[in-house]
Amino acid sequence: MLREAGAELITWSPLADADVPDVDGLYFGGGYPEVHAGALAENSAVRKAVRRFAEAGRAIYAECGGLMFLAESLEDLQGRVHPMVGVLPGAVRMRPHGLTIGYAEVTLEGDGPLGAAGTVVRGQEFHASTLGPVPAAIRRVYRVRAPGGGERAEGFLVGRALMSYVHLHFASNPAVAAAFVDACEASR
Repeated sequence: MLREAGAELITWSPLADADVPDVDGLYFGGGYPEVHAGALAENSAVRKAVRRFAEAGRAIYAECGGLMFLAESLEDLQGRVHPMVGVLPGAVRMRPHGLTIGYAEVTLEGDGPLGAAGTVVRGQEFHASTLGPVPAAIRRVYRVRAPGGGERAEGFLVGRALMSYVHLHFASNPAVAAAFVDACEASR
């Protein structure tokens, strides 16, 4: 859908590369950063490069594993704390028991790199980690609603970096892919 919206997708590796590629935006999908926490922490060059990218006001969308990578730190199941990128001022902690799993509907409560306030998109959550307290000054631009459950504010927006535990399904609202491509183009 991003290609259909006009994006050229460039792949790279925060494990192997020392810098981000010359791109207009970054999309960090899900994954398991806790499996590679040590290697991600050791690659301080790429962590700094991603942070500079965010601080320069470039568009970033990060979901679940991407949120974990962009947080201050990641504590693994052995209790080791690994520094991460630090765009999101909060610590992620793996939980030995417990899993958050289920479908969700997200309504954008504020404008951001995925569209304007009022945009609705669906997705799912699947994670065995928790995000520690995030300062109240950090904007939450999602209202997340789970079937049969309550609602919560999420979708942390720091500059033009949007981070969430929800894996959005862009096909549920193709306008979000186009909005992200537009946000990337606007950061040139």
